[in-house]
Amino acid sequence: MNTAGEVFFSHHGSRQDKSGVSTARHAANQPYRHDADNKRSQKLVPYTTQIPRYVKEEIHRVAKREKVSDSAIGSVLLTRGIQQNADMQYGALLEPVIREIITKELNHFVNRFISLHAHEAYDTGQTKILLHRLLSFFLGDESAVQIIEAEAEREARANITRHTPQVDQVIADMKREEGGGEY
Repeated sequence: MNTAGEVFFSHHGSRQDKSGVSTARHAANQPYRHDADNKRSQKLVPYTTQIPRYVKEEIHRVAKREKVSDSAIGSVLLTRGIQQNADMQYGALLEPVIREIITKELNHFVNRFISLHAHEAYDTGQTKILLHRLLSFFLGDESAVQIIEAEAEREARANITRHTPQVDQVIADMKREEGGGEY
């Protein structure tokens, strides 16, 4: 015969009513449980509490549907609540670890981005100076160079938001180099 916990859990997706109680933990869906939670070897003790009427009615409704006592359903719910409280405390311990990992990964990305941006800024500045000097040398007229620079600035503004196959290829290469991260 099934215990109230087995029946209740089988209808709520936490457990299946198969061949007895499994003591094996599954990391994906079962938090740590103390050995005393093995219901077949655990002695139950009486416990009385005051609850709102609607909670009592819901416990009674579930117990009637599952064909077990109100006490059995109450015991399962109280046990689950205690375990969830322990799980929340464990989650609070995990928060700083997760925060540290995220910070480390974000710092790696920011440092990589700054490095790429610095190289890009240096190369762009050097190229701009070289082109300005070459144009001034070949044209011999500074006003012609200023006209060419103004036209180049207008075209650059128009191209800054345009996606080209070349830009897409550079983005794909950078993702591959960084291990597939999003940019």
